[in-house]
Amino acid sequence: MEAHELPEPPDITEVVPLDPRNPKDAAFLEEVRTVFERHKYIGRVGLWLIHQHRQIEVGPDQAMVEFTYPETQEQVIRPVAIGDLDPEQAVQTLFQF
Repeated sequence: MEAHELPEPPDITEVVPLDPRNPKDAAFLEEVRTVFERHKYIGRVGLWLIHQHRQIEVGPDQAMVEFTYPETQEQVIRPVAIGDLDPEQAVQTLFQF
């Protein structure tokens, strides 16, 4: 995929949630589900509401990275220097359009 300039995501307090009871949202979700089914991506790909938490500073040379700690049953997302990421270990899980 080609990199391109993206608008700054809204703060979590400003995000309008998807509501499957809302006819417009329901139609959108059904259409996305149909595309996932057609490509056999059900169970592999989902949706994420694009947002940020303004109290977390992420520099231009950083990415938010999720860490999982099974021994403590925790998942933590924190900024990490892109140069410190091991491409053999990292799995990109978010694709923003």
